[in-house]
Amino acid sequence: MSLTVDQVIETYMKFRKKKETIESEAKIQVNRIKENMTKLESWLKEKADTDGVTSFKTNHGMVFLTTNDYARVSDWDAMLGFILENEAYDLFEKSVSKTAVRGYIDMNKAVPAGVTYGTKLVVNVLKHAPQVNFIELEALRKRMLLSVTDLVSILGISRTSYYTWRADDGMRKSNFNKINSKIDKLKNIISKYNWPNDVLELDTQDRKAKLVELLNS
Repeated sequence: MSLTVDQVIETYMKFRKKKETIESEAKIQVNRIKENMTKLESWLKEKADTDGVTSFKTNHGMVFLTTNDYARVSDWDAMLGFILENEAYDLFEKSVSKTAVRGYIDMNKAVPAGVTYGTKLVVNVLKHAPQVNFIELEALRKRMLLSVTDLVSILGISRTSYYTWRADDGMRKSNFNKINSKIDKLKNIISKYNWPNDVLELDTQDRKAKLVELLNS
């Protein structure tokens, strides 16, 4: 039996979902274990301090107390100035910014000296982005006597985003949830406040202000 692209994507999504579930469950269990280990480490530190020692040896293992150094940059400009002024280049890590290298190549059509740069083709498999029913939304807009400008303002999005998503481009789940929540509220206003029949005497600006008031109430 020959496979289709859709079948492969479907199977891939199932594997990825299963992987995410296992990783999520494992992460919770690992975090619990880490918390318990941290508590035990604290107990051992206190015990060593009380006994005035820096190590333990038992039948089950050995414990050593060591001091680990760490260094974080709190002011990069000051740090860079110090490095240049003192020629302390050993303070740098031996790595480069991929973004900066890509920018240099785009501008100079050459790879910086001493840098090896390459690209690789990666397969990305994505879920279908959630979609708002824009046919329903358009009907709702007209029923509520709203212009597109008023609608996008109420939804908290830009006209560009509205027309992009309306053209069947994907949107983030957070945007989908936000818009759907506003749509549900607009529908509720229609049924609860007999919109727009009870506000027909208001001009466009006052009608929108009243609608925003109801949405925020």
